[in-house]
Amino acid sequence: MKRLIGLLLLAGVLASAPKFANAGGLEEFYIYPFVEGFVWKEFDTTGKQLVKETGPLYGVGAAASINLYNKTLLLKVKGDVFGGVVDYDGNNQLISGTTITLVPLKTDVTYVGTRLESDLGWRFGNESASVEPFAGLGFRWWQRDIKDGTDIFGNHSSGYTEDWYSYYTKLGLRMDSRLNKDSRLFVEAGGKYPFYTSNYVNPTTVKPKGDWSTFAELGMRYKWFRPSVFYEGFNFSKSDAVPIGGGFAIFQPKSESHIFGLNLGIAFR
Repeated sequence: MKRLIGLLLLAGVLASAPKFANAGGLEEFYIYPFVEGFVWKEFDTTGKQLVKETGPLYGVGAAASINLYNKTLLLKVKGDVFGGVVDYDGNNQLISGTTITLVPLKTDVTYVGTRLESDLGWRFGNESASVEPFAGLGFRWWQRDIKDGTDIFGNHSSGYTEDWYSYYTKLGLRMDSRLNKDSRLFVEAGGKYPFYTSNYVNPTTVKPKGDWSTFAELGMRYKWFRPSVFYEGFNFSKSDAVPIGGGFAIFQPKSESHIFGLNLGIAFR
């Protein structure tokens, strides 16, 4: 259902592109198909890597920049959906009494998710060159569906699905430089902090603690074409343990995500 809602919202935005492009106060509106190189890692309390997932994710989104006051106070909003299948390199947990043994395991993980962000910026400069500090909020939901697999000793491992929700703040700086009438360069970079995150694994929810991470984007716009490359990180500290009975408890280990991507933006304004 969440996947369907995200797709319907995005489809509505894309279908309304011509209307948005003609709206008063709108400085820029574009859609952006994208591809990402995705990495997910989990670590135990000693810093040893437990899980590594790598592979491509694909998606499409839309973004708008709106002039709220005198071409100085700007609102930027964006939203996208993404998904893909990545490789899982982790462990099967073999339980004997109260002892858990980790055995190497490889399988696949299916990801699907949505992201919504908005921020306010104050621009200094003019149409030739400008600098814009900004602050904003973001929301990211993703489903992590780990498939069944077989470990190196032939033991079966049952897959499971995680539903993640993360709310975060963003602080950063944008810079823009016009090269000529038809083209300009832009860059933005900053940090973000997930102040509330939950991970639901039926029937239990764990709440990883947030850590600061970085993001950056570098690109250009030539007439209607707006390509860019970007990096986005997510860092989470270990969650508190949640008892599940039988002397066991579950928790989300220290986790981090690194995303390197390419946007192929198409500007309507």
